[in-house]
Amino acid sequence: MSDYQPQKHTDFEFEDILKYLKRAKIAVVQEKYNLSMNREKNKKFSEDYNLTAKKIENIILNLEVEDFCYAVDNEKEEFSHEILYVFCSREELNYFGEYNEVDIYIKFNLIDSAGYLYIISFHEREKSISFLFK
Repeated sequence: MSDYQPQKHTDFEFEDILKYLKRAKIAVVQEKYNLSMNREKNKKFSEDYNLTAKKIENIILNLEVEDFCYAVDNEKEEFSHEILYVFCSREELNYFGEYNEVDIYIKFNLIDSAGYLYIISFHEREKSISFLFK
């Protein structure tokens, strides 16, 4: 049993997140990203709101620094060197013909060496969250 405890990080400047977000968006534009569909929450959310890859891309591309909440160490100890960034975006989405305002919880990891973005979480926000720059 390991003593590894992932830590939450909020010690960022506005400019830090701006630069990170710019690199993440470049990965999306270059189609160097993957949305984890093996996670049931992500899959159900995408199906319920009929989200296409293009719609998901647009949501990521429209993220602002003000949507940033916090970062956290990867929960998996073998990837403890990786920092995951959490954003929350409010979007109007189509739920079986009815449009609703939905808060989307988005957590991703940008592998700088490869310029590749792993979108780990992309689903409806489940609990209250605070924003670092709002």
